[in-house]
Amino acid sequence: MKNNKLKIIGFSQILESFHGFRFTSLWLSVSLENFLSCIRGKKVRFRFDNISKLISATDLSDKYFFENRGRGFSIYRNGLKARGVFLSKTYCLDVITFAKDDIVIDCGANSGDLFLHLDSKIEPQNYIAVEPSIRDFQVLEKNVLGAKLLNIALGDVNDEVDFYLSVKGADSSVIGPKNWTEKTKTPIRRLDSLIEEMKIAKVRLLKVEAEGFEPEVLYGSFGALNLIEFIAIDGGPERGVSESQTFSECTNFLLLNGFRMLDTYLPWNRALFRNSRISA
Repeated sequence: MKNNKLKIIGFSQILESFHGFRFTSLWLSVSLENFLSCIRGKKVRFRFDNISKLISATDLSDKYFFENRGRGFSIYRNGLKARGVFLSKTYCLDVITFAKDDIVIDCGANSGDLFLHLDSKIEPQNYIAVEPSIRDFQVLEKNVLGAKLLNIALGDVNDEVDFYLSVKGADSSVIGPKNWTEKTKTPIRRLDSLIEEMKIAKVRLLKVEAEGFEPEVLYGSFGALNLIEFIAIDGGPERGVSESQTFSECTNFLLLNGFRMLDTYLPWNRALFRNSRISA
């Protein structure tokens, strides 16, 4: 079993290199991935959309768009539902029972993949997706219809900050990563201010994946922590050029402020916390 897993990982890396090769056309990439889907018995199919200039992954009645070939094929190769199941597992969300009127705030929504897990559980208008990268946000708008989508960053101030784009690995961040291609400006808001403005009475889940900026996002939520029941964090080694982990700092902050850790997914430094001040 272990050897088979290693072979699959190696093959995925070969495919990613193939798709990233400058002489590999979009048509060839899409054709190869559709051929592999057929022989693997997968229902997902890919096509290039001439209007949006994006690639779409269609799985039964679901369709998601993506821009980056290597990453997109990799995460959707087993199907859209499988992507949602995988994210649910890594963020330990299976312990949460959602109701249709539950509000979920997705910080670092990227293309909206978390909604692949939530679409049958909550109403679209209760999904608040925050994504500061304009390129990822434009894809997000196509993937999640009817949700509240915010093209801003979350942090510990209400201001405007530099934002570093790193599209290839989905590593764009307020803190300059090791490899970035473009620097822009983006509005940044404290989450507690945002929750007050939006008149939100209770948040069932806050997911925080901010590519190393997670502590600042949590600090900016301080005034609204009593309204948030579950917080899922990604504290992996992604902070700045040094690629420091933020898992420890985020965990300490939450434990000191009335949250307890429910579960972890240590391969990716992810964990789920529950507010002990909110009754079940």
